[in-house]
Amino acid sequence: MLFGCSNNQKECIDNQINPNGDSELAIVMRNLFDNSFEIKNLIIDADTLKSNKLPSELIQKFNDNLNLLHTAKPTDKNLRDDGVYQAFANAYINTSEKFTNNISQNNFNAMVNNCIQCHEKFCLGTIQKINKLYIRK
Repeated sequence: MLFGCSNNQKECIDNQINPNGDSELAIVMRNLFDNSFEIKNLIIDADTLKSNKLPSELIQKFNDNLNLLHTAKPTDKNLRDDGVYQAFANAYINTSEKFTNNISQNNFNAMVNNCIQCHEKFCLGTIQKINKLYIRK
């Protein structure tokens, strides 16, 4: 499995994760996952929930990625043809905005639910990873 990889170990690992290359949308979604994982760790902290605030630069990175959901090029060029992806993306954006306006574990988990619902329709393989975002009480 390692043949065909360059000497760069990260490149080799990335090639194993997605042997067909990374679409813009896949990169945006990975960034959203990373942003969300960082946010999860912060909101587990009771002080973050009391203040209802997250670092502005983290929210900005999250929102920047969120804004790319409708424009980033997907792996499947026909992804947006029937409007199903657009509806899932809009639902996720709405729950994400609700979360960023009212930081709570419930709103965060609702946002994660939207990720799972979309990925049940598209790209099942990432659901196991997304499940790690849930905040368990």
